[in-house]
Amino acid sequence: MDMIFPYVLIAQAAGRWGNFVNQEAFGQVVSEDYFAKWPSFLNFIKDNMFINGAYREPMFFYESIACLAGLGLILLYERTAKPKRGDLGFAYFLWYGAIRFWIEARRSDSLMFMGLKMAQIVSLIFIVFALVGMSGIFLNKEKKTKPVLLFDLDGTLLNTEPIIHASFLHTFEKFRPDYTLSEQELMDFMGPTLEESFGKYLPEEQVADAIEYYRVFNTEHHGEYVKPFDGVTECLTKWKEEGYVVAIVSSKYTDTVELGLQVCGMTGMFDLVLGRDKYEKAKPDKCGLIEACKILGVSQDQAIYFGDATSDVKAGKNAGMYTVAFVPNTKREAQLRASCPNEVVLDFRDIDEIIHRNIVFSHDER
Repeated sequence: MDMIFPYVLIAQAAGRWGNFVNQEAFGQVVSEDYFAKWPSFLNFIKDNMFINGAYREPMFFYESIACLAGLGLILLYERTAKPKRGDLGFAYFLWYGAIRFWIEARRSDSLMFMGLKMAQIVSLIFIVFALVGMSGIFLNKEKKTKPVLLFDLDGTLLNTEPIIHASFLHTFEKFRPDYTLSEQELMDFMGPTLEESFGKYLPEEQVADAIEYYRVFNTEHHGEYVKPFDGVTECLTKWKEEGYVVAIVSSKYTDTVELGLQVCGMTGMFDLVLGRDKYEKAKPDKCGLIEACKILGVSQDQAIYFGDATSDVKAGKNAGMYTVAFVPNTKREAQLRASCPNEVVLDFRDIDEIIHRNIVFSHDER
């Protein structure tokens, strides 16, 4: 509902111009002065609204504009509020029901049913359905299903930025000693795969050797550089005690992910660890997230994906998941917000409020 119904308004806005061509969906009789203040480029509407010897209100035009305005309002609602799953779909029924009820009140060629305008009856049904739906009554309050929590690793659970930067600097000393990486370039290495990152700077035949050289250094120095972010261990412990399914979907290879968890004392805290060697296409492709859901036996609608890179946000959106961007480094905050995640958190502990809000399935009991 959330992904499809709001955009039906575009089709309906376009479809009303078919009514214009057919000279239907018009309103009451008006004088020619009704169009006097209209801009001249819209004179073609006035001309085609001369029907059966009189000018008519162009109700098709008003409905077309109202449909597009409704889409804008629903998208604004998505950005500024925190709607439950289904609320955007219900917002469509509420908006379209309201505007169609008004349009039908003005139309003079409506389909009638037992003395009533059929479209107004349907519009009232739409409005009632929407209000009831947005109240949460259709949600199962007796049996709430906890969302599945899927996390990226680097920069989300573990502060691996220092080891990643050190590993790239070490590798570039060997393979590109003539090149000095800028701070921004080092920041851009957070998120993409090693193949993608090295492929921008090295000939294709050197990429594999550079990755191997990088991984040797990265593995040997994990214990020196890698630490969990503040609040990660305590939150994970709490969520496991509360019965949440928690998993990792990372662009790193599984053995490197497990090494990071080991040095941080977090081994065994996850129901699934899925590294890049366990799925076909790297993020922002949804492949890894979908594979994780298959293994866990859940729908992607039941999952929230947490990451620190735009590729994480895009992967979550591509999979139809609720996406939360964690911003451990404010230098990347603007970039992450521009990728339009559902929510942004600056402190890992704030994630606890999000998952207990149970946004994926139903109202919480605050």
